[in-house]
Amino acid sequence: MTMHKKRLVIVSLAVLTAIVAFAVFLLCRFTIEIPTECRLADLSIVAEREIQFRPEHYPPYHLLIGSPNPRSGVPRFSGTILITDSNGSEFKIPIDSASSQESNWLQRSTETGYILTWGHQPRLDKILKRGAICRLRISFNDPPPSGCSLWFFSMQHSHIF
Repeated sequence: MTMHKKRLVIVSLAVLTAIVAFAVFLLCRFTIEIPTECRLADLSIVAEREIQFRPEHYPPYHLLIGSPNPRSGVPRFSGTILITDSNGSEFKIPIDSASSQESNWLQRSTETGYILTWGHQPRLDKILKRGAICRLRISFNDPPPSGCSLWFFSMQHSHIF
């Protein structure tokens, strides 16, 4: 092999190595979003429930009521959610069955989820901060039927590599 061919092979390998290293670098930075669910409380027994939790993942954030009987339609309920953020600020969100949105987010085939905070202002993304403890008080004028539960949804970011 001539000196010119050796140099061409070395330069080609160096360029290929640089391209592969750059591609791996980009792929390591690339994340995918995985929806996560967290059951916060059983809503069957009391008309008011106070919960303290810490969002571990990223927005968008949503609260849902899970209903154990998907065939009966939206469970009837009305009330309010009072959220106290990590700074002590309070946000009151009215909730009711008429304004909830059905979703297929719950991974259980025996439950249907109904989004409570869809379209409400301020959005939960503006109130809750990842890693910060918050308090949530859910009160019902008209409680949901027995077997319903409260769920919190967020997005987990996972790296490809």
